[in-house]
Amino acid sequence: MSLDAYRVAVKVSLVENVTRGLGMMARHFRTTDAEAKVLEARLKSIGKLTVMGGALAMAGSYGLGLFKKPIEEATEYERRLAALRQMGLGDAQIADAQKFAEANRIIGTSLNDRMRLFVDAQGSFRQSGMSGAAATAAAKTMTPIMAQYEVATKMLSGDGQAAAEGSMRNLSKIVEMMGGLSDTNRAKAIADGVFKAAQSSGRMVDERQLKQFVAYGSSATNQLSLRTIFGGLEPIIGEMGGSTTGVGLRTGYNRVNGMLALMPKRTQEELRRLGMADGSGKRQTDDLARMQATDTIGYVQEVMRRYEKAGIKTQVDRERENAILFGTNGAKIFNKLMSQMPVILESLKAYDRAHGAQETANDPKSKALKAYMDLEAKEGDLKLRIGQVVLPYYIRALEMAASMLERVNAFAKSNPTAFKAIIGVFAAVSAAALVGGSLSLLVAGFRAFSLLAGPLRLVWTVMQIGAGALRYLGMAVFQFGRFLIANPIGLALAAIIFIGWSVYKNWNEIKTKGLEIWNSLKTAWNQLLSGDIMGAWHTFRGAFNNAWVLFLNTLIAGVNGILPKSWQIPKLAYAPNDQGAGAPQKPSAPSGPPPKAGSQVPASVYLDGRKVGQILYPHMGKDAARPNTGYSRFNPALAKPSP
Repeated sequence: MSLDAYRVAVKVSLVENVTRGLGMMARHFRTTDAEAKVLEARLKSIGKLTVMGGALAMAGSYGLGLFKKPIEEATEYERRLAALRQMGLGDAQIADAQKFAEANRIIGTSLNDRMRLFVDAQGSFRQSGMSGAAATAAAKTMTPIMAQYEVATKMLSGDGQAAAEGSMRNLSKIVEMMGGLSDTNRAKAIADGVFKAAQSSGRMVDERQLKQFVAYGSSATNQLSLRTIFGGLEPIIGEMGGSTTGVGLRTGYNRVNGMLALMPKRTQEELRRLGMADGSGKRQTDDLARMQATDTIGYVQEVMRRYEKAGIKTQVDRERENAILFGTNGAKIFNKLMSQMPVILESLKAYDRAHGAQETANDPKSKALKAYMDLEAKEGDLKLRIGQVVLPYYIRALEMAASMLERVNAFAKSNPTAFKAIIGVFAAVSAAALVGGSLSLLVAGFRAFSLLAGPLRLVWTVMQIGAGALRYLGMAVFQFGRFLIANPIGLALAAIIFIGWSVYKNWNEIKTKGLEIWNSLKTAWNQLLSGDIMGAWHTFRGAFNNAWVLFLNTLIAGVNGILPKSWQIPKLAYAPNDQGAGAPQKPSAPSGPPPKAGSQVPASVYLDGRKVGQILYPHMGKDAARPNTGYSRFNPALAKPSP
């Protein structure tokens, strides 16, 4: 056959085989395209179903969740009514209290807020011994004032301090002790004074401190003006506390006004010397006594003027004189009053300029705050109304659930054997559901992988077509191409057989060293968890090196199984289990005893090939006798070999 004819035959063969391959590819592409469309339709259906189910579940959960807050609001309202019933109020009084709370609408307060304040005031006044009707009337007086106070506090300080536990009850007690229940204007003025003192001090002086001051002060504070208590004495109460300030003023008042059965002679002498004593010489004058009871700041200023006139000008001298006149507890307060008089005078001016609770709550410039608080209050009222509608159904559901549980409990008591069987069946069904669910997840996973069958078939077809094209091209170019196609398979089979043979020959070493490598990996993991990062790195590197040595030794074992004994290759040595290349070396026994310290090494001297003498090298001997150590610890690499 001529060369041209051979070329024509090769071209014809290539065209026929390539055409056949392209046809196969086209058929597979069409099949794959159809399967892809079916898969796309299935995925869309699953997606729609998932979205629909998720949307319905979320809508149902959200819808039921909307009733949580209303039910809580209604429950809180019922709790307020239960508290009133516990206090002994009848149905008519409770209904009257509800009408009062609903009618007295205050911006920024919900119905639940007003009922809470009413209950707090009712409980506070009943504790003081009032009857039911009188306590209810006092609560009606205080509830609007407390609501204004709370709104103003919330506007300036937020919800946390406005709803502080007991603050409203303390306010009610202050108003009661200072005689504000019989006069609404007096009650409002007291509440405004408490509000000014609390806000100007950053709530360092709160309702509790002021209540203690009024309670402990007794005769020394009962007649003080609101300006003196909440403005002048606010810095002292903030520093010393309400009870300490009240007790100190009361002690000083009793000592200089004849309340002591035996007044100290030293006190009497100082009263006469300062011109403060009356005709008896055992108490101060009536004018000073009235000033002390009604105006503490003015009284202290008058005493300081008398001190100045008597030559008592320094703070040290004033404090000594205070101890003589007012006693230890009294001097504690009068010392502060005299040393901080400029601060107290500024506090009085600030008190006069400050706004009370009612002015703050009704400030027209605070529209944004009031609008936001009013929106919250209206939202609370709406939740309460919804909760009052839903609450009966919720209670009915709870009663049905309780009844069902009671029946189940009765059945369990009367039929213990059957109940045990039911519990066993339930446990078995739960276990089956657990196993079935796990299997379903496994099947779903396999099905998900099965979706890749189409693309994998396409890849396989392309590989087959490519292999066929290469095979035909090789046949056309050179006959040796067939060998090139078949040779990798043979090599792979030979490699698999050789690896199996090597593992068989080296199995004992694989089993032993593999376990050691696994233990080293666990040790590295524990070191990493305990924070020893460098130790974990060295241990892991040693395990990796040993694994590599084990792999090479396995190959060497396979080769040695074929070679004669004289030709066999020695195996590689393993590193210690917890060390790798470059890891810190641990101490180990030296391979041989070191030479004695101070020994000398002999050496022969030759001249023209003849031995002419022998000398000793002491430095060489000293170096040879050094310890087998490295820079910081024992290094076995420096040890001498065994003889």
